[in-house]
Amino acid sequence: MAARTVVLAVFIAGMTTLVASAQAPKLNDVTSRLSAYLDDYGRQLSAVVAEELYRQSIGTRPTDTPIVVDSSKWVPTLGHRDRVLRSDYALVRAADKDAWVGYRDTFEVDGKPVRDRENRLQRLLTTGTTADAARIAQESSRFNLGNTLITRNINVPTLVLEMLHPRNRSRFSLNKSAEETIDGTRTWRLEFKETERPTFIRNTNGRDRPSRGYIWVNPTNGEVWQTRLAWDDLPKGTIEVTYGHVPNIDALVPLTMSERYDDRMTTLVGDASYRNYRRFQTGARLITR
Repeated sequence: MAARTVVLAVFIAGMTTLVASAQAPKLNDVTSRLSAYLDDYGRQLSAVVAEELYRQSIGTRPTDTPIVVDSSKWVPTLGHRDRVLRSDYALVRAADKDAWVGYRDTFEVDGKPVRDRENRLQRLLTTGTTADAARIAQESSRFNLGNTLITRNINVPTLVLEMLHPRNRSRFSLNKSAEETIDGTRTWRLEFKETERPTFIRNTNGRDRPSRGYIWVNPTNGEVWQTRLAWDDLPKGTIEVTYGHVPNIDALVPLTMSERYDDRMTTLVGDASYRNYRRFQTGARLITR
């Protein structure tokens, strides 16, 4: 009787292994689910606006001070400036580009309101054009601290989602690097590297800035829980974003964004949080003249 019990236990364990193996997703399955999720992401967040609280700091250090990767341990030793921005953030449909583009509309800088911006994002969501959206994005980017170090309009939380969208997917290699649990959800950490030129992101002088990084994906449905974008050329930089659930919105939305840029003497750090997600009751299709 004891021997029969042992044989039965071994048989069940073997069957469990076979079933688990048969159900384990392959890389192509996961990347296909990710593509489907990203393809639908803009539609799910159409007319959704969040309030962004964005704290930026810039500091310089002696040339013999090593760069510290962990921004929480960085203490500027020479010049130091801080800035706090409050903005509305939304995904806006750019019809001529067949894309959903993230736009920041800054309404307060260091506690002082920005002039001439009353309800302009709402107007953009209802009757705006791509030219209007680009103008708002450019106007808001001028409030970034450290524009002498890096002039940027890439510091938006959904950038990696646009980069890996199916329309741009061929520009990047994508491979599994690990499995990690985030907020109780088992995810695949996928590593991406840009392989095409010209690159998706470029310097203001047109020079290529090859991108790489990681995206944490639920392998069963393609949901994105975290992203990390990086560059190696000076100034070196990273942008990390976490996603999560908020009431009344099905898709995962940005909750935090952290950025860091380093050259040989200057470090720029930014930390943003997103709250007060709300949905406009009108469509948010961006049209062109």
